[in-house]
Amino acid sequence: MDQPDLAEEAYRQGLDYARSTSGNRYDNLQRAIACYKTALQYYTSEAFPDQWQQIQQELAQAYSESVRERLKPAQGFSPLPRSSSRGRFPTPLRQGLLLVLAVVVILAIPTAVIATNYLTRGGLSCVGGRLNIDGSTALQPVVEAAAADYMQRCPGALITVGGGASKTGLADVERGDGIITGVNPQKDPGHLAGSDVPIDIGDSDIFASPVQRDLVDHQVAIGVFVMILNQDVTGLHNLSTSQIQGIYTGVYQNWRQVCPCGPNLPIVPISRTVNSGTRFTFEKYILKGIATVPGIGLERITSSANAVQEVENNPGSIGYAPLYLASQARDVTILSIDGQDPHNFSLVRQDAYKFWNIEHMYTRGPGSPLAQSFIGYISTDDIAQLFSRFGFGHLNDIPLDIRNKHVLEAQ
Repeated sequence: MDQPDLAEEAYRQGLDYARSTSGNRYDNLQRAIACYKTALQYYTSEAFPDQWQQIQQELAQAYSESVRERLKPAQGFSPLPRSSSRGRFPTPLRQGLLLVLAVVVILAIPTAVIATNYLTRGGLSCVGGRLNIDGSTALQPVVEAAAADYMQRCPGALITVGGGASKTGLADVERGDGIITGVNPQKDPGHLAGSDVPIDIGDSDIFASPVQRDLVDHQVAIGVFVMILNQDVTGLHNLSTSQIQGIYTGVYQNWRQVCPCGPNLPIVPISRTVNSGTRFTFEKYILKGIATVPGIGLERITSSANAVQEVENNPGSIGYAPLYLASQARDVTILSIDGQDPHNFSLVRQDAYKFWNIEHMYTRGPGSPLAQSFIGYISTDDIAQLFSRFGFGHLNDIPLDIRNKHVLEAQ
């Protein structure tokens, strides 16, 4: 299912939640709001003005009704009895006040939407409690740094960030729990590493599967990935897509076969586990769906950092990793692909450099209040600068039409 279909499905699902007469009405409205927001990530006012306006109307109506639901008295409780009517407003005045209040609420709905966006961009509304995050090891270091900053500003929050790979994070957040692995021991305030715990957010380098319908996508950044060589593989600074495909399918088994300028060394391809979002990105945009051949020294590595270490430690090896991790390594060479330098973000922006993807944080439904607050914090300017320091691009740095085209190429 491509992105337009996913956006349409999110909108239809929002309508279903908004019209549902079963279950908790307020919860259904919150799910509808989350679905509408997901749809609006594709249906922008510039590209789809009619659809954007329609979804905004549905969103305003859902916000309006959710406000009324929150103001309803709890079931099973009756208002306190009044001993007399003394002190109450006369009936005409009460009716007038109610009318004014209704007008204020109606006028406030668009403002509420704008205010929510403002808070997630420019401020922080602290929420306490526990928040467990699992998934992408590419995103893990920057999310760890953001979590540490959030906890310093909001002492009532306790956030643990694991790194079990993108597809693991998606499965865990959909299920609601999982064994959180890959936690940095120095950044485990709850001492949860290896424990079976509730998972509130799934970090991912890839889109969720269409069958994971209850997951809500929060797109947070652009991740750039690179091909890296062990330092003993000298004379090579660029590989074509076809050369990389030949290496990972066993066509080339010695670097001299790739280029006469290369060393006389066996090629050792380093890869990631099948749950890795980085591997998915590599297979879609570089291998372009060509299956790798087993038995050629393929290594299964559990994290992005492990992949870099394996390339550093194995003469003749080649692998792939996030740009920022590769840049920190001293004993690897970062390659251009098809003559396109990954350090030049303008080439990513034009989609001339292909090895990149959208980074996501998924929640089940709208997510817990703390999950919503933290994801909102991720969208602030301060954290955008943090993402930049970790080598990620801002989502809006790449035009929407380029992002959509890139996503469709992976279908």
